[in-house]
Amino acid sequence: FNNHNFQWYRNDFVYIMDEYWNYAIKDEKAQEEMDKYYCRSTRDIQDSTGLIQMLTEFINIYSNKLL
Repeated sequence: FNNHNFQWYRNDFVYIMDEYWNYAIKDEKAQEEMDKYYCRSTRDIQDSTGLIQMLTEFINIYSNKLL
């Protein structure tokens, strides 16, 4: 999606993948999933519009980290 790769995992989280197809790490030392990786829960997604909005916001957050 928009030149980024994601994995939707069975725990209902979507992870953004780095260039090597690993989960993109936000903080290696963190213990909680959402603190350690760039991931988001999909539990509140109601439709495709919500999913697209979530992925777009997610890309913006991750891209700002790379700058």
